[in-house]
Amino acid sequence: MAAIDLVLIREQEKPRLWSMLQRYLAELSTLGGAQAVAGEFQYRYFEDYWRDPERWPFWITSDGQVAGFALVRRRDDGVVEMAEFFIAAEHRRSGIGSKSARALFARFPGRWHLSEFRQNHPAISFWRTVLRGFAAYEETAGEERIEQSFELSNPH
Repeated sequence: MAAIDLVLIREQEKPRLWSMLQRYLAELSTLGGAQAVAGEFQYRYFEDYWRDPERWPFWITSDGQVAGFALVRRRDDGVVEMAEFFIAAEHRRSGIGSKSARALFARFPGRWHLSEFRQNHPAISFWRTVLRGFAAYEETAGEERIEQSFELSNPH
């Protein structure tokens, strides 16, 4: 399997992330009803990833090439959320997503929260597969979203 790495996205790389984020949001728009405004999907927290010390933007790389991104944040209650997670279509079903997600969880030990649109069956299946055998999780189903919560202890 390819070498996976998580690389913090530097401020000068924001245009590249914005472009990849647009691909991701376009995919999600078919599920969540978001509409592009003047040809772009809005993402109100984008700049916060370089201003807020409790938000981290990561490139997911495979053998040194960008395969996707993850936007991680710590809520006020200390729970860490995978705010956004995207693997480009050409890199899916290769193990990159699972391996990088587990590496992110390990990087931020503690309580985690994941959330997917109920209609996003591939994402729900992906996160269940990632967590199976890795972390015991609780799952709740709301009207619009499926959510998983789990805790990882700090490795010593």
